[in-house]
Formats: sequence, structure tokens, C-alpha cells
Amino acid sequence: MNTWAAMLERTRSVFRAPSFGIFTELMTGWVCAPGRRTITAMIAVADPGGQRGQRGHDAYHRFVRDGAWSLSGLWRVLAVHAVANFATHQRGRATLR
Repeated sequence: MNTWAAMLERTRSVFRAPSFGIFTELMTGWVCAPGRRTITAMIAVADPGGQRGQRGHDAYHRFVRDGAWSLSGLWRVLAVHAVANFATHQRGRATLR
């Protein structure tokens, strides 16, 4: 498993199964998309041939608009991961490396 997939895997607990797949595709598209990062551009980059699944274009928009996931939970997972990887702990203090 590559580093990108491993980082995304840490967020799995925040989503339900179908939502996690959509999230990983959108985040991959967001990182790789040149120019404006619209939902349509992210889909085009993450799945250019529409080969990953049978999701309709509107499934991605529904995920962002009405998805059953927790933004605060996502930030919590990412914050814990960031602190664990970029900070050193000395006598109760965390400092950036």
C-alpha cells in the first residue's frame, strides 16, 4: 500500500462503505487536478475513463451535499495523524520537527 492510500485508509472510520470510496476518489482527484478543483474536474482526473465503478456523476455531488459523514470526525483523524507524524513530545510538550 502506498503512502497516499495509507493516509486515506486512516479516515475510513469516518465514512460508511460507499462514501469512503467516493471520498478517496475525490481526494485523489483534488490532489492531482490542475487548475480549478471542481467536483467535475476531480472526477475526470481520478477516474478518467469511468472504469472504477458504476457511480453516476451525481453520486459525487450528493456525497458532498448530503453524505453521511462527519467533518469534525475527519478533522480529528487528520489532526491526530499530523501531530503523530510532525511533532516530537518532550516532557508534556509537543514541538514541530
